[in-house]
Amino acid sequence: MTPFAVKGDPSPALPGKSGGGDAFLRVLEEEVKPFVKARYNVDSTKEILFGKSLGGLIALRALFRNPAAYAAYVLSSPSIWVNNREILGDEAAFSKRARAGEFHLQILVTSAGDEQYRGDDPALLAAASSRMILKTAVGWPQIRSTSRASSRCTKSSCHQIGEVRSS
Repeated sequence: MTPFAVKGDPSPALPGKSGGGDAFLRVLEEEVKPFVKARYNVDSTKEILFGKSLGGLIALRALFRNPAAYAAYVLSSPSIWVNNREILGDEAAFSKRARAGEFHLQILVTSAGDEQYRGDDPALLAAASSRMILKTAVGWPQIRSTSRASSRCTKSSCHQIGEVRSS
């Protein structure tokens, strides 16, 4: 499942099984969350959306399009590369809202070292080698460096946590 139909299947094991991510997010927001809240005491300030790989791509779509839906987002190796980084088409509008201080979020993005850009485009190679994951993906200058925000990279993996806050 991906937010949009993928040009060229991302997984040979599941040919033609892409798309449907927006419908999935709609079911979470309009059916699952209200169902759970009607039956249990839910603290919405502690709701977290987690996604890994293609699920990370869907979680990134949710972050960009409806950031207030969750208090925190965990994006583990989000497949930003899908459809030539099509997901980043939503980033500018999200960044504008974040810079305006519309929301306060906690975001954790993780990636393995082998997942960094390794193509032939000199500009993308330079960008990948000179920026951390979050900044490579979306360039958020409003990520606050606090005692709760950190970045740690090793040869095999990189983790970055930060907060998007109103000024």
